[in-house]
Amino acid sequence: TTSLGYYSSSFASIIQTPASLGHYVDSTGATSQQTCLAGTYQNQTAQTSCIDTNPGYYTSSAGSPEQIPCSNGSYQPSSAEISCILSSPGNYVSMPASTSQIPCTPGNYQPFSGRVSCIDASPGNYSSLPQSISQTPCDVGSYQPNTGQFRCIEASLGHFVATNGSSFQVPCILGTYQPSPSSSSCLDAEPGYFVDVLGSPSAFPCDFGTYNPNSSSSSNLDCLDADEGHYVDVLASPSQLICQLGTYQPNTGQATCIYADSGYFVHIIGSFIQNPCEIGTYQPQTAQSGCYEADEGYYVSSIASNQQTPCLIGTYNPSIASTSSDSCILADSGHFVESEGSSSQRMCSEGTYQPSEGSESCIDSPE
Repeated sequence: TTSLGYYSSSFASIIQTPASLGHYVDSTGATSQQTCLAGTYQNQTAQTSCIDTNPGYYTSSAGSPEQIPCSNGSYQPSSAEISCILSSPGNYVSMPASTSQIPCTPGNYQPFSGRVSCIDASPGNYSSLPQSISQTPCDVGSYQPNTGQFRCIEASLGHFVATNGSSFQVPCILGTYQPSPSSSSCLDAEPGYFVDVLGSPSAFPCDFGTYNPNSSSSSNLDCLDADEGHYVDVLASPSQLICQLGTYQPNTGQATCIYADSGYFVHIIGSFIQNPCEIGTYQPQTAQSGCYEADEGYYVSSIASNQQTPCLIGTYNPSIASTSSDSCILADSGHFVESEGSSSQRMCSEGTYQPSEGSESCIDSPE
C-alpha cells in the first residue's frame, strides 16, 4: 500500500511514486496524484496538500509549482486568489507582491488604473485632495509656476491673471494698477492720478498746483501745471480752478490765488494781474473787485491809492472822483470852511464877516 504523498500506477505495483510539484496525494493506496487548483500551489514533492497563495500573490492555473507575485500596478489583499487587482484611478502600486494600493497624495493625480506611479500636477494646475483622478486648472486671478502642487497662488498686488490654468502672473502695465489680490485685470489710473511703474498696487496723485483730466496716465508729466489765473488746492485733481473776483495769479502751477492788494482790484475771474485804482478812486481793503470814487470834499491824485485825501481847512469840494488838490476850492470872502474834507462852504453869520478867501472862520464885526 502506498503512503500519503505517494501513489502507484496500479494496486499490484510495489513502486511508490512521490507526488510531483504542483500536485499532492492525501490518501494511502492512491493510484494517481491530484492537481493543485488555481489559487494554490505546491513547491515540494511527496506532499499531501496544496498551499494557498499568500496575499500579494496568485496562481491562475492548476498544477502551479510556485505562487506568482502581483506585478507592479496590481495588488492582492487576500490569500488563495487566482489573479491580482489593478490599482484603481487615483491610486498606484509601485512594488511587486503588494497587498494594497497606495493613494495619490495631494499635488498628484492618476486618471488610469493599473499604474505604478502618480502624475505630478503640471504648472498652471493643482490637485487638492488625495486619490485625485485629474488635475484642476488654476482659476483666473491665480497661477502656479511649479509642478506637483496642491493649491494655486493668488495674483499679488499690482498683478493679474486673466486666464484659467496660468503658470505665471502678469504685472500691471504703466498707467494701470491693482490694489487687490487674486485679480483678473488691472484698473486704469483715474483722472488726477498717474502710474509710472510696472506692477503698481496703487496710483499716484498729481501734486498741489497740478491736475490731470485724463485716465490711464503713465507719467507725472501728464499732470499739468495750473494756468495763470488758475490754481489747484488739492491732491489728485482732475481739473484746475479759476481765480475769483478780487484775486489773481500771475504764475503757473500754483495751489492758491493772490488777494488783490489795497489800492488795487480784480474785476474779472481768471485774472493773472491786479489792476491799480485810477486817479480819483481808491480802495482801502484787499481782495476787492472795484475801487471807490473819491467822496465830495476829497480827491485822489495818484494811481493805486488805498486812501483818499481830504481838502484842507478853508477849502471845499462839491464834486466826487476828484483827481487833484486843485479840485479843492477856496472859501469865498464872507464864507468859511472850518474842517478838512468839507463838501461846501458856510456863510458868515450875522455880526461876523470875512474879507479874505480860504478862511476857516469869520471875524466878529466891530460895534
